[in-house]
Amino acid sequence: MRSFMNSALDTPTCMRRGTCDPIGGMNVITHLIPRTNETDKSIILFVVKADATAFFKDLSYGGEASGGSMVTLLAVMKALSQVRDNDPANKFDTVLSSEFMVAFLQAESFDYSGSQRLAYSLKNGKFGNDAYNITLDDVKCVIELGPLSISNQIYLHADKSDDNVDQIKGLFAKYNGEGAAISFLNSTQLPPSSLNSFLREDSNVSVVLITDSESKLLSDAYGSRFDILENTANLADNIKKLAEIIANVALQFAGGTESDHVVVDLTLITDIQQCLLVNQNCSLFQDLLNQTDLKDSRLSRYSSIGHQTSNYTIYLNNLMLDLSKTELNLEQEKCNSTFSTGWDAYWRNGSCYGSLVNNTSARSPAFLLNEYNSTQYSTWTESRWSPSFSLRVFVVASRAEGVTLFCCGFFLLHFRIPLFNPVPQKERADIPSTPLTMLKLVRLT
Repeated sequence: MRSFMNSALDTPTCMRRGTCDPIGGMNVITHLIPRTNETDKSIILFVVKADATAFFKDLSYGGEASGGSMVTLLAVMKALSQVRDNDPANKFDTVLSSEFMVAFLQAESFDYSGSQRLAYSLKNGKFGNDAYNITLDDVKCVIELGPLSISNQIYLHADKSDDNVDQIKGLFAKYNGEGAAISFLNSTQLPPSSLNSFLREDSNVSVVLITDSESKLLSDAYGSRFDILENTANLADNIKKLAEIIANVALQFAGGTESDHVVVDLTLITDIQQCLLVNQNCSLFQDLLNQTDLKDSRLSRYSSIGHQTSNYTIYLNNLMLDLSKTELNLEQEKCNSTFSTGWDAYWRNGSCYGSLVNNTSARSPAFLLNEYNSTQYSTWTESRWSPSFSLRVFVVASRAEGVTLFCCGFFLLHFRIPLFNPVPQKERADIPSTPLTMLKLVRLT
């Protein structure tokens, strides 16, 4: 088999030759209520690393690296959506002074490409359309969820102390020791994270990293195929309690109050864990995609190239649609005519629902600006496979045919040996010899 992959010295070289593609994929982003040009509310932006990497890309599970934090943010989004639909004391459009935006970032394993693209787009006014008309100046705070699946001791990292950061730390301090004995500790150092992408664009933006490690990752299998998480009851219970605390802190930080509707179903968390961390052929994904023939394996979360949408991104899109949806009182024939409401409407199971899930490119700004030697932005690429593919097939004889040929050859070999048996040395000495000169005379005669 011959399958050739192109290679080059570096990204500038391969991009010039056209033998590689930028690593990117698609970020999955949503608001929890529609936003228009007239909206002047600030944005509380939640972000989480959504991809993973390993030596073999199809084994990129990233369980402890980001799997637990993804499940936690999905649970937070579900809790906030329940408050939006059921709690008049925390009405998102009138009571709260800030709105919520959730972003699952791709290609973060490759020098934070997805967060760099999002921060660049917000900074330069190139993010979305009218429904997502925001800039980095509108962002009140960026809150990232890092690894959260190993310890109940949670650290709040920030690069500086300002009013927003101090308020968030104070709100979390109220919940110390609650639930599964979760404790919140403060740190004045910001480790490598997606938040640095936003700080590079605007050093004044408020950022907080929520993670279970202070200065060293707790996972020994980070970035390998052994980085997996099992769907345990203890993990689901810890995620439930942490998600409810984060949702209540977010409500208060946005100008609201604690809500009795911040309750996440433990069964839902267990189902999400099963699908994202253990087996993609699960009942939740089957119901969302209306398919029963999904691949029976763990879900690999390797970033795709360019603007391609991987199966994993499709799963995440449908999951976010379901968790952030709101029911619209519309008939089926009018369910798609909701542009004036700001919702993207769809019909499912006899009802009309609205959601704001959107996909944006996670490709690094370096490729948008054609700056392949950039020291500010990620420039990771992946070599292309050659379109030519060849395969030579060698046919192997059956065992019976091989034995037959061997036996025939063995018989012929022993049959021909007597026919060509050389004269023994002793008998050869008795044979009279003829002088060479006599032979020549005979020939002349």
